[in-house]
Amino acid sequence: MTIKEVIPQRHMVRKYLSKPILSETVALLNTRIADHNARYGLNLKLVIGNSDGIGGMAKLLLMTKSVYNYIVLAGQDCVYLDEKLGYCGADLILVTGSGNNVTITAGNGHFSGIDLGIGKYFFEVGAGKYNFVWTL
Repeated sequence: MTIKEVIPQRHMVRKYLSKPILSETVALLNTRIADHNARYGLNLKLVIGNSDGIGGMAKLLLMTKSVYNYIVLAGQDCVYLDEKLGYCGADLILVTGSGNNVTITAGNGHFSGIDLGIGKYFFEVGAGKYNFVWTL
């Protein structure tokens, strides 16, 4: 299988923490989102403390009842919209590093270790395995 064939089969962890996001993290995310919006012509938005954007059926089917912070991935319809949204969305969830030192974390859910490995792999593919150092 190719990378593009495998990516849609990725598992999502749907157990969310009910703790606030640090204001410093919110500021960093909003700066990054503004940069992506300007660079790629998107309408990404960070929503904090509100679950109104997630419909009732999605909450039921996707088990997202406890989600109050999320990023809206949106943009004007174009040929490459899905690709742009996926690219920028992945960039936003990978938010920690300094120089060549990169940190990535995952929660304690049943499959969080698998998700951590998947995230690390995609980062290595994109950045080049020998261009950075993983830190704890």
